[in-house]
Amino acid sequence: MLRYMKLYLCFLKNSVIREMAFRVGFFAQMLGSGIQFAVQVLFFNLIYLHTKAIAGWTMPETMFLLATNHLIGSLGAFLFGANLGTIPHHVRNGTLDMILIKPVNAQFFVSIRNVGFSSLPNTLFSLPIFYYSIGHLDVSITFIQMSFYLLLVICGVFIRYSLQMIAMTTSFWTTNVTALYLILFDLFNLTGYPAEIFKGGARIIFSSIVPIIVIANFPTKVIIKAIKFWPILYVIIITLFFLLISRLFWNLSLRKYSSASS
Repeated sequence: MLRYMKLYLCFLKNSVIREMAFRVGFFAQMLGSGIQFAVQVLFFNLIYLHTKAIAGWTMPETMFLLATNHLIGSLGAFLFGANLGTIPHHVRNGTLDMILIKPVNAQFFVSIRNVGFSSLPNTLFSLPIFYYSIGHLDVSITFIQMSFYLLLVICGVFIRYSLQMIAMTTSFWTTNVTALYLILFDLFNLTGYPAEIFKGGARIIFSSIVPIIVIANFPTKVIIKAIKFWPILYVIIITLFFLLISRLFWNLSLRKYSSASS
């Protein structure tokens, strides 16, 4: 474990050097993410000009959900975003060979080799929305609530990671995963929507099979809805389950892989 922590610190250092060498790209990516988040906030503001609630969610509650979703997405992009999309490239070009022979877990290496530092400042864009939401919500946040909130935010980050990892490792089976990648990120756009807008089969699919509404809705509900222990336990179980599935699928896919030298 200590060896992996030292290795990750080396990755951090190298990533900082790389980002500072291309400062324009760093600020461009940060600005782009900020604009995208601002568009989402503006979109819901326009909707709430014509209604007081969406599926029982008031504007401050939805704003808190959006801020939570942006926080989770930014943390995921910081930790894994610069890496998972490169898996198909490694598979197609045979550069995965060089990773597999390294004395380190290959999934660990391909997941966090590059750190997306341009995504970390994006978390700050959530702060004014959090401030607005809490100021307009009739809630008193306890230490226990905040602890569970942070725990479920971490779970949300790892659910996003697991779904992306599963999607990208399909490149071992088919050379082009662009369509699947785009579909997945279209689905991630729904993570900032209130879960109650999904009904019937869509609710079941998006809460268990492809659990996108679990990612940000459940952490938000810990604060604004004061949900009980069982939904929190459900999110933890879903997170561990999909991490396990992503790990098993990675190992299965490696058996399918034919190295460049074979």
